[in-house]
Amino acid sequence: MKILQVINNLSGGGAEKLLMDVSLSLADRGHEVSVLVLGKRYGIYEERLESRGIQVVVLNRKKYDVRVVSKIVAFINKNNFELVHSHLFPTQYYVALAKMRVNSDIKFLTTEHSTFNKRRKFALLRQIDNRMYLNYDDIICISEGTKESMKKFLGDKNVSRCTVIYNGVNLHNIDSSLPIGLCNKKCFRIVVVGRFVELKNQALLVKAVPFIKSEVEVLFVGDGEQRESVEKLAKDLGVSGKIEFLGFRKDVYEIMKSCNLQVITSTWEGFGLVAVEGMACGLPIVSTRVDGLNEVLEGVGKFYDKKSPEDLASKIDYILRDEQLSNLMRERGLERAKRYDINTMVDKYLELYKDRLA
Repeated sequence: MKILQVINNLSGGGAEKLLMDVSLSLADRGHEVSVLVLGKRYGIYEERLESRGIQVVVLNRKKYDVRVVSKIVAFINKNNFELVHSHLFPTQYYVALAKMRVNSDIKFLTTEHSTFNKRRKFALLRQIDNRMYLNYDDIICISEGTKESMKKFLGDKNVSRCTVIYNGVNLHNIDSSLPIGLCNKKCFRIVVVGRFVELKNQALLVKAVPFIKSEVEVLFVGDGEQRESVEKLAKDLGVSGKIEFLGFRKDVYEIMKSCNLQVITSTWEGFGLVAVEGMACGLPIVSTRVDGLNEVLEGVGKFYDKKSPEDLASKIDYILRDEQLSNLMRERGLERAKRYDINTMVDKYLELYKDRLA
């Protein structure tokens, strides 16, 4: 099967990592996979894909440059793909427009990665979204929460073509990762993994640090537009000495395995891939209760009021001070993570691909 995956960029978010992992797995199974990046090249994910023989083409276009549609059309027509799979806005729009100018035998799929987007606040933009999704043969939702969100905002026409396929992680890679020594401080380590963007809301944990009674060190893994403001907040609150900003790292699993607790501060998530990674790394997890994360962590993690730094701090202390509880959460998380093996996810992707091409 000749497959094209299309995305805005490979900057290190959950959708970007998912695309990389899926592409690698499809290639391992003998399929010919190419990746088309509409924005700029970031490096790490592109290098991993190219090292395994996967073609990565970076168009280096600005996010809202609609002229990129003609580039997409030309690339698809030149390479004779059987199936095109898009991810994230505005790539979904551009690929939907490109569909009108390519071979009609090519099948087009898109993955909906979130339960929320700002466009859905406006009636006109919801109508445009509806028209865009109708250009796809199938819509993959990464959780039941994502599908319900589609139904609420976009109506039954699109939802009837939605298929829920839960995200997956490479459990083998996680199992083979080993903890690393990060520092000599005798304290509990809390890890937060994710881009510094509005929805990840890392500032809430910074605000909670003064209320945490346990001796802790907080490790933020990731980068993004809001990192500077979060660093400034830590300084203003006088907690910089308890926080490390590690940036975008290749050794995320090794870092996670060196910590005692994972905190997730997202205000919304389509699924919560990082929660599965945390469970697979043996971490107890404290999280906001939002669609997507709720599905993954119910009965395994602890939830807190997403508007209350004090409640977050209380939940952190509660877990860190109770070794028996921490061990129980760890065991349950390791067992839950087995549901989300990437091989199961790719099996379902391939089943859908084959059905569509039949």
